[in-house]
Amino acid sequence: MSLLPIVERELRVASRRKGTYRMRSLLALAVVVLWFFLLMTGNNSNAEKGPILFVAIGVLGLAWWQSRVYWQQVARIDSGL
Repeated sequence: MSLLPIVERELRVASRRKGTYRMRSLLALAVVVLWFFLLMTGNNSNAEKGPILFVAIGVLGLAWWQSRVYWQQVARIDSGL
């Protein structure tokens, strides 16, 4: 038996949660605000703005992932696991 249909179903279920929609919307908004801020500030050329934006989005993603791991650990401690 293949696990792929089960994994696909679970990913679809997880993608339909309210929290997932909110998180996607907030992250998209944060990226757009960050992009606009980096676009408007500085006199850098477009070739220099690309790597700056790439690093900024990477740092934002890392911060999001770290906060998610932290809150999952807090939830485990609170539930007594």
